[in-house]
Amino acid sequence: MKLNIVSIAGMPGVGKTTLAMKVCNDPSVQCHFIKRARCYVSQVYRRRDLLLDILRNVIGIDQVAISKKDDDEIANQLRQSLKGRKYLIVMDDVWNLGAWDAVKYSLPDDSNGSRILFTSRNHKLAEMSGLPFHVHPLNELSSDKSWDLLQKKVFHSDGCPTKFSDIGKKIARNCKGLPLVIAVVAGLLEMKKNDIHWWKQIEKSTNSRISTEGCMDILELSYNYLPDTLKACFLYFAAFRQGEVISVRKLMLLWIAEGLLQPEKRSLEAVAKETFLELIDRSLVIVTSRSSKGGIKACRVHDLLHYFCREKAKEERFLHVVERTEVSHCFSSPIRFDQYRLCLYSEWETLIKSKPSRPNVSSLLLFADAKESTPTSVASQIFQSLKLLKVLNLESINLDCPFPEEIVLIVHLRYLAIRGNITTVPSSISDLWNLETFVLQGSYDFVQLPDTICKMKSLKHVFVSKRAVVSLGDMELEESSQLNNVETFSSLSLDQRADSWMLLRRFPKLRKLRCVFTESEDYTTKGIQFPLLALLKDLESLKMSTYGSGQVFYSWMRVQFQGFDLPSTLKKLTLHKFGLPWRAVSELGKLPCLEVLKLREQAFRGQRWEVEDEQFLNLKFLELSNSEIEEWNVSTESFTCLQQLVVGDCSRLEEIPSIFWRNFYLDNHSLASLQQPS
Repeated sequence: MKLNIVSIAGMPGVGKTTLAMKVCNDPSVQCHFIKRARCYVSQVYRRRDLLLDILRNVIGIDQVAISKKDDDEIANQLRQSLKGRKYLIVMDDVWNLGAWDAVKYSLPDDSNGSRILFTSRNHKLAEMSGLPFHVHPLNELSSDKSWDLLQKKVFHSDGCPTKFSDIGKKIARNCKGLPLVIAVVAGLLEMKKNDIHWWKQIEKSTNSRISTEGCMDILELSYNYLPDTLKACFLYFAAFRQGEVISVRKLMLLWIAEGLLQPEKRSLEAVAKETFLELIDRSLVIVTSRSSKGGIKACRVHDLLHYFCREKAKEERFLHVVERTEVSHCFSSPIRFDQYRLCLYSEWETLIKSKPSRPNVSSLLLFADAKESTPTSVASQIFQSLKLLKVLNLESINLDCPFPEEIVLIVHLRYLAIRGNITTVPSSISDLWNLETFVLQGSYDFVQLPDTICKMKSLKHVFVSKRAVVSLGDMELEESSQLNNVETFSSLSLDQRADSWMLLRRFPKLRKLRCVFTESEDYTTKGIQFPLLALLKDLESLKMSTYGSGQVFYSWMRVQFQGFDLPSTLKKLTLHKFGLPWRAVSELGKLPCLEVLKLREQAFRGQRWEVEDEQFLNLKFLELSNSEIEEWNVSTESFTCLQQLVVGDCSRLEEIPSIFWRNFYLDNHSLASLQQPS
């Protein structure tokens, strides 16, 4: 079957994207298409961005390596990645065929039933593509269906009290059949859902003709009723690209660093989570993905809501979004910005030429596009002019090493994210005594962090790609050398030497840890000792992988492995590439709080896994991927709380243990080949 285009067409706010994502995430669809990806188009787009969005979903990308490729090279890489594979590509909010023309070369037609799914306001767009097509018109909801949706959003499964029916039906009719408007209005009604006077006030406010522009009036109404804290956090979505899928963890850390949340008796992290959930409850934010424990990993906002955020942020001077055209027209003199928060969309070189200046700028989020590495000497021109920054996000550009010394002079920084050819972070990083979140995406296998980070008493979250090798230095293990505030560390490099405990004890309050277990030259003479992770009494989430040169190391691990040393508080565990014998997994089955276990890429090796009685009694999620296992036997008294099982790339496995079929519903996708485990 030749490549086809399916187009979901309808007016803004009618639910095109929601339907497309529901289709894409359906288990039967995920089984049917080996590769799935989505790109957001809109009226203004660049070919490079579209290609990268799709490629990122298909195979994942190395940001540093991809920055050195031109558009045609990326297009060829994407084409090769999809060649011979059955794929589904969602192109969201397509306005004209230019976007299709920009990517169609990279989407091969191998007559294998692959599909392109458009969402568009233009009903004739798919017909003009020249490919076989089908248009699915998405019309507005009827008055009855609008009312059904409204009361479901407000009262959930409880049903609407009779006294609200008449006024509720009027409100539903005022929404003109647009699910987006219904959802936003429902968020308003839910604030005082048992107050009839409130319902009458909302009915009066919505009693006007709603068109695309009229939606803005409803959004304005919803915004006006938000508490000040929620207003600020909602407007912050203006800093991101339209249609962008946003990491919830990153979003909340930025909120905290920006000072948008009011400190209470609870932690700021708890306040941020509550604020985020309230925005969801008010239907202002859309959940796009969840973790294996059910937590929200990523989100986005509807394009109309994003447009509203941009306009309102500009009106209230909350945030200045600087587009490429605004920067490129200002070469004659330095740009002086009059807002405290800057979000710049510009080529890095163009930005440098514009010499941006504003002494009081507190936040700089740069969405530049550099095809080559940017010399540190050039980047320093920006840092020297912005001394009062609290937030500096430079993840989209690639800085040459060494680490820019000018950054350590910005002593008010709370959030720092950089990327580049950096192998060493200077000891002067400790001068950033306000820093709470440090993100470094390095280009090489490791980044050396100085022992002086133990002086950074405000530091809470460290994210280093590849491996972070922390120097022990000459500091004695005293209270002054411990980082009691650090809750998250990724990716800490540990080895099998006995002194790894000295490093771990410097982070006694870790709750989330991602670490890499590396070999050292003397492992064959001294044996292998698993890191003493039981020292971390608050640890709840652990991801571990190995980094070694060859099979000799892994063979020694199988022979010398003496057992895990994990804290009883552990709730989530992911293991990669350990190659341990299956007998070792029984120790994990005794962890009393373990709810999520992911065994990936030969975490354990061998043909048979025997699960003994009363193992994994609290486990809710189990993933087993890329394993050579052939036989799997499970006691009926184990896995008693399991809710979801994902098995993938286990071609030798003869059958799934029957206990799983009896104890819980196992959907088809759980048995399918797992292409991209989350």
